[in-house]
Amino acid sequence: MPQIENPSIGEEITWTSEDGLEYRELIRQEYANFAFSAGEVLNHPVDTFYIMWDKDNAEGGLLLRPDEVAALAWICAGLLWSYHLAEVGDDK
Repeated sequence: MPQIENPSIGEEITWTSEDGLEYRELIRQEYANFAFSAGEVLNHPVDTFYIMWDKDNAEGGLLLRPDEVAALAWICAGLLWSYHLAEVGDDK
C-alpha cells in the first residue's frame, strides 16, 4: 500500500493492540468533546482499515474492508446530500 502522510496530526502514530494487530493512524479530526481517527490495520488478513471515535469518554471503533469503507463514505455523502437538499427545497 502506498505511504500516506497524515497532515492532520503532523507525525506518524502507530501502535499494537493487545491481540497483536498493528495500527497506523492516517487521519484524525478533533472537536471539543469528540474525535474521529482512521487508518490502516497492517497485519489483518481481511480488514485493512479502521475507524475509531471517542465522544465524552465513550470509545468505539470498527475494523473494515476497503469495500465497507467505500459503502460508509457513500452512505454519509448521501445523508449530507439529502439533508442539505431538503434545506434548499424548504427555501423555495
